[in-house]
Amino acid sequence: MTNTVATAKRAFLQFTSCSGEGMQLEILAGGPDGEFLPNCPEALARIVADDNEIHWFEFFTPEGRVRLPLSEIERAIAAGKPDVHGEAWYDKHLPEA
Repeated sequence: MTNTVATAKRAFLQFTSCSGEGMQLEILAGGPDGEFLPNCPEALARIVADDNEIHWFEFFTPEGRVRLPLSEIERAIAAGKPDVHGEAWYDKHLPEA
């Protein structure tokens, strides 16, 4: 099984306001300077707030939207930043057996 990953080095951020849903921030794949890419017009995720002003991070998946509290995404970023590394990092930083 081969997994492919599309990579964008920058995000295009756009605020949208849907009737009855307040202001939202959509996250799309962006060009090298964070510009809009006409060939990638679909949002990958968005940040929304409900009527109680709880902020949510929504992922768009083939099965539908998945919504997590934004605070959980922030917690995951904080936990991952210091300890998530690519395989080459371990080759350089771990003693050989």
